[in-house]
Amino acid sequence: MLFKQFFLQMLSAANIFNIQCFFCQGKNCKHENYTKTIQTPDSKVALHGLNSHWVTDNIVASQRLSSRIINEFKILYQFKSLGIVAVLNLQELHEHPKCGDGLIPSIGLSYDPEELMKEKSMSTHLQISNDDSYVL
Repeated sequence: MLFKQFFLQMLSAANIFNIQCFFCQGKNCKHENYTKTIQTPDSKVALHGLNSHWVTDNIVASQRLSSRIINEFKILYQFKSLGIVAVLNLQELHEHPKCGDGLIPSIGLSYDPEELMKEKSMSTHLQISNDDSYVL
Protein backbone atom coordinates (compact mmCIF):
# COMPACT_ATOMS: atom_id res chain seq x y z
CA MET A 1 0.00 0.00 0.00
CA LEU A 2 2.86 2.38 0.81
CA PHE A 3 4.38 1.83 -2.64
CA LYS A 4 1.04 2.61 -4.28
CA GLN A 5 0.75 5.92 -2.37
CA PHE A 6 4.33 6.83 -3.29
CA PHE A 7 3.73 5.96 -6.94
CA LEU A 8 0.53 8.01 -7.10
CA GLN A 9 2.25 10.97 -5.45
CA MET A 10 5.10 10.79 -7.97
CA LEU A 11 2.59 10.86 -10.81
CA SER A 12 0.65 13.81 -9.45
CA ALA A 13 0.38 16.88 -11.65
CA ALA A 14 2.85 18.75 -9.43
CA ASN A 15 5.56 16.14 -9.96
CA ILE A 16 5.01 14.97 -13.53
CA PHE A 17 7.40 17.57 -14.96
CA ASN A 18 10.13 16.63 -12.46
CA ILE A 19 9.89 13.00 -13.57
CA GLN A 20 10.07 14.08 -17.18
CA CYS A 21 13.10 16.29 -16.57
CA PHE A 22 14.86 13.34 -14.94
CA PHE A 23 14.48 11.23 -18.08
CA CYS A 24 15.55 13.95 -20.50
CA GLN A 25 18.68 14.72 -18.43
CA GLY A 26 17.61 18.01 -16.85
CA LYS A 27 20.27 20.68 -17.45
CA ASN A 28 21.75 18.52 -20.22
CA CYS A 29 18.43 18.13 -22.05
CA LYS A 30 19.09 17.78 -25.78
CA HIS A 31 16.04 19.93 -26.53
CA GLU A 32 17.46 22.79 -24.44
CA ASN A 33 20.97 22.83 -25.91
CA TYR A 34 21.50 24.16 -29.41
CA THR A 35 24.91 22.46 -29.66
CA LYS A 36 23.10 19.12 -29.64
CA THR A 37 20.91 20.08 -32.59
CA ILE A 38 21.11 17.50 -35.34
CA GLN A 39 22.30 19.23 -38.48
CA THR A 40 21.58 17.87 -41.95
CA PRO A 41 22.72 19.37 -45.26
CA ASP A 42 19.22 20.86 -45.67
CA SER A 43 18.92 22.31 -42.17
CA LYS A 44 20.39 25.47 -40.75
CA VAL A 45 20.05 26.87 -37.24
CA ALA A 46 17.93 30.02 -37.54
CA LEU A 47 19.16 31.76 -34.37
CA HIS A 48 22.63 31.30 -32.91
CA GLY A 49 22.27 30.01 -29.34
CA LEU A 50 18.85 28.41 -29.85
CA ASN A 51 17.85 25.00 -31.13
CA SER A 52 15.88 26.67 -33.93
CA HIS A 53 14.91 26.22 -37.56
CA TRP A 54 13.02 28.16 -40.22
CA VAL A 55 9.60 26.58 -40.76
CA THR A 56 8.64 29.01 -43.54
CA ASP A 57 10.33 32.12 -44.90
CA ASN A 58 9.03 34.14 -41.94
CA ILE A 59 8.37 31.65 -39.11
CA VAL A 60 11.01 30.16 -36.79
CA ALA A 61 10.36 27.21 -34.47
CA SER A 62 12.74 26.94 -31.54
CA GLN A 63 13.37 25.60 -28.08
CA ARG A 64 12.02 27.73 -25.27
CA LEU A 65 13.88 30.93 -24.52
CA SER A 66 15.69 31.54 -21.25
CA SER A 67 16.92 34.76 -19.70
CA ARG A 68 20.51 33.51 -19.98
CA ILE A 69 20.15 32.67 -23.67
CA ILE A 70 18.45 36.00 -24.43
CA ASN A 71 21.39 37.89 -22.91
CA GLU A 72 24.33 35.62 -23.77
CA PHE A 73 23.43 35.21 -27.44
CA LYS A 74 21.86 38.65 -27.97
CA ILE A 75 18.60 37.05 -29.07
CA LEU A 76 16.70 40.35 -29.24
CA TYR A 77 19.33 41.74 -31.62
CA GLN A 78 19.04 38.57 -33.73
CA PHE A 79 15.24 38.89 -33.74
CA LYS A 80 15.51 42.48 -34.93
CA SER A 81 18.08 41.72 -37.64
CA LEU A 82 15.95 38.82 -38.95
CA GLY A 83 12.71 40.81 -38.83
CA ILE A 84 11.16 38.68 -36.08
CA VAL A 85 8.51 40.83 -34.38
CA ALA A 86 6.40 38.32 -32.44
CA VAL A 87 6.90 35.36 -30.10
CA LEU A 88 4.27 32.69 -29.59
CA ASN A 89 5.21 30.92 -26.34
CA LEU A 90 3.73 27.42 -25.97
CA GLN A 91 5.45 26.72 -22.66
CA GLU A 92 3.09 25.80 -19.83
CA LEU A 93 3.61 27.57 -16.52
CA HIS A 94 6.04 25.56 -14.37
CA GLU A 95 6.74 23.14 -17.24
CA HIS A 96 10.07 21.27 -17.18
CA PRO A 97 11.47 23.07 -14.13
CA LYS A 98 14.77 21.17 -14.20
CA CYS A 99 15.46 21.26 -17.95
CA GLY A 100 18.00 23.60 -19.47
CA ASP A 101 18.32 26.81 -17.48
CA GLY A 102 15.25 25.96 -15.41
CA LEU A 103 12.51 28.43 -14.52
CA ILE A 104 12.18 31.83 -12.91
CA PRO A 105 10.20 30.77 -9.81
CA SER A 106 8.16 33.97 -9.49
CA ILE A 107 7.07 33.78 -13.14
CA GLY A 108 6.92 30.03 -13.82
CA LEU A 109 8.59 30.40 -17.21
CA SER A 110 12.20 30.09 -18.35
CA TYR A 111 12.35 33.82 -19.14
CA ASP A 112 10.52 36.99 -18.28
CA PRO A 113 8.22 38.02 -21.17
CA GLU A 114 8.83 41.64 -20.15
CA GLU A 115 12.38 41.22 -21.49
CA LEU A 116 10.88 40.88 -24.97
CA MET A 117 8.22 43.54 -24.61
CA LYS A 118 10.81 46.17 -23.65
CA GLU A 119 12.33 45.77 -27.11
CA LYS A 120 10.67 48.31 -29.38
CA SER A 121 10.93 46.08 -32.46
CA MET A 122 8.88 43.32 -30.76
CA SER A 123 5.21 43.97 -31.37
CA THR A 124 3.66 40.85 -29.87
CA HIS A 125 4.26 38.24 -27.20
CA LEU A 126 1.55 35.61 -26.81
CA GLN A 127 1.47 33.06 -24.01
CA ILE A 128 -0.56 30.06 -25.15
CA SER A 129 -0.01 27.08 -22.90
CA ASN A 130 0.21 23.82 -24.78
CA ASP A 131 0.10 20.45 -23.01
CA ASP A 132 3.15 18.34 -23.57
CA SER A 133 2.43 15.11 -25.37
CA TYR A 134 4.36 13.03 -22.88
CA VAL A 135 4.09 9.34 -22.27
CA LEU A 136 5.29 7.57 -19.14
